[in-house]
Amino acid sequence: MADYWYGDFVENRTVVFSDSAMLLDSTDIESEVIAELPVGTELIILGNGAGEFESSGFTSYWYDVSCTLGCRYNTGYIPGAYLAMSDLSLGEDTLFMFNIIGFDEDQGEFQGEVKVVADGELLDSFFFEPVGGAVSHDFYECNTELIQFDPSGLTGVRNLMRLSFILGDSGFINPDLLIAWTGEHLVLGPEAMNEAEAHVYIFSTKYILPSDDDGTLDAVILESTLDIWDEAIEDFVKSEVTLTTYSWTGNSFEPEGAVSSSQ
Repeated sequence: MADYWYGDFVENRTVVFSDSAMLLDSTDIESEVIAELPVGTELIILGNGAGEFESSGFTSYWYDVSCTLGCRYNTGYIPGAYLAMSDLSLGEDTLFMFNIIGFDEDQGEFQGEVKVVADGELLDSFFFEPVGGAVSHDFYECNTELIQFDPSGLTGVRNLMRLSFILGDSGFINPDLLIAWTGEHLVLGPEAMNEAEAHVYIFSTKYILPSDDDGTLDAVILESTLDIWDEAIEDFVKSEVTLTTYSWTGNSFEPEGAVSSSQ
């Protein structure tokens, strides 16, 4: 598993996201090709920040990497635009991956893609607009984190993942995406929002899954909590809790309604 944190790949590894990536002799896209890299190829990061690469409306860094193809050890350079920001093994040779693939100047939004590949072949994917377009269209400034949940209690779901986008700065929305893998299809679940302003409020959301003690079979519950800063005690006080239920139909998460309670 690898994630992306302030321009660095966690644990200094990642995998190839692009279908037509090449390992190059230098940080010039026209330089000599050392090797063609199949999607999903694992790369070890030897160094980063070795220049900038512009493609599809946004900028990424060049990375100095190594990999083993067959019996041959290779080193070279590749743009970050071709690498997965987050990836997760789903068992055997199956990989789940996320990356930024472009920036839409007209909409002012980054374009993201998640996909599942096995043995270098695409099994399924979908496109979406991740948070971050309002910050910059130069480098993508969000950190990403991918974790796997227990899918028990969601009929037909083989893997359940949470993809988090983390800006960290006060006042910015930090969303989580719930994504299910059935073995054939990727399904986008409910989005959890997290936001805070120092000494003003904290809005946080967590997933309650069927595998949790207070979970419900074939349903995901979003528990959203709003805490307000109380000057009198100089601490946050819980103001409101909202529970929103999404029923799992076998191919989608359908909202059933929300129940709120004031504290």
